[in-house]
Amino acid sequence: GVMEQASVKCKWDKAIRGLRVLEVLPRRFQLRLGQGDYKTQGKACNQLNGLRFATGHYVQALDCNMGTFIGEGFKVPYVLRMFMPLDKEDRTAPKCRYLGFREYIYTGREGTVGQCHAAAEWTFGTINQRFLSGMGTRMHYGHPDFLDGFWARNRGGMSKSSPVVNLSEDIFAGYNVRMREEGSPHIDFLEFEKGREATFNAASNFFSKISGGSISVIRSRDNHLLCERIGILHSLSFYFASVSFYVSNLLVDISIYLYVILFINF
Repeated sequence: GVMEQASVKCKWDKAIRGLRVLEVLPRRFQLRLGQGDYKTQGKACNQLNGLRFATGHYVQALDCNMGTFIGEGFKVPYVLRMFMPLDKEDRTAPKCRYLGFREYIYTGREGTVGQCHAAAEWTFGTINQRFLSGMGTRMHYGHPDFLDGFWARNRGGMSKSSPVVNLSEDIFAGYNVRMREEGSPHIDFLEFEKGREATFNAASNFFSKISGGSISVIRSRDNHLLCERIGILHSLSFYFASVSFYVSNLLVDISIYLYVILFINF
């Protein structure tokens, strides 16, 4: 029969000034991107499609708003030793499945909105990650983490792809790690650059997406299974590793309204 659908790996060729096809994987169906009709979340679907072409033991997925310079690139081989240190006697399994590191938000100089967004992103992506890693509850939040590629290929990909339940798709990869009692630590001796929204409307849309994703996390099956099994002490740290930001803001807002009402009436 004739092959109608395929995933294709291409590379830019300077000689022909065009794309050169390197690998072709036939598909029974086309990629189901977008909303409605049982389609999938775009980023997660593209990651799963690209993971089929990934080679080597470890994988890193970068967004188009990210990058680094050559000095940080020289550190990468030494950073990857965190998965399997040279002095580790048991070589059957890595020490961790995801490995996160610092981010520098270079759009902080693009006006007041960019500065505020950069401060918020750096606080969550760096300071908060150190704290969560120290407690052993850090998860994968969509940052440029390195991951065990073999492990991800055998567990459904790098993130879940339902466009409704898995709106914040990357944290479900962290749930996947946590439910299997694996680790995803944070290190401070590597830093990549990242750009964020620098206009009010774009920043507002981003935060509305994240807040909507937190609602989806609360009602997800993964969250339900974790909360049933981790116990009260781990639940306290798990709260800060998942939906604490928006839930805490909601509690603070309700408390302020309640205080004002009681102050006026009594």
